[in-house]
Amino acid sequence: MVRKTESPVFSASQVDRYASSIPVSFKLKIPIFKSFPLQLHLFLISLNIILLSLMFQIRDQQTTLMKAGAAGFYTTDDPVEIRLQMYLLDFITRLSTSGL
Repeated sequence: MVRKTESPVFSASQVDRYASSIPVSFKLKIPIFKSFPLQLHLFLISLNIILLSLMFQIRDQQTTLMKAGAAGFYTTDDPVEIRLQMYLLDFITRLSTSGL
């Protein structure tokens, strides 16, 4: 039985259009070797786009909370600082739902 391969999540033109709009500081370096099959290339590109969109959401959240005056929130790419901000946000959320 021959199994059909799934179509890629994004077309090549969509990837090119999206990649050109990404600031250099956000671009992730993915080594693409000629020996990789095309399906793996497309998967890595799709995964990269998902990660970049998450990074944009993190940056937007940091900016919004910083402008709102929330202590401890500022724009950063440092994973340790982002993790700390996640803990702060979780703590604030728990306080708001506990009724204190």
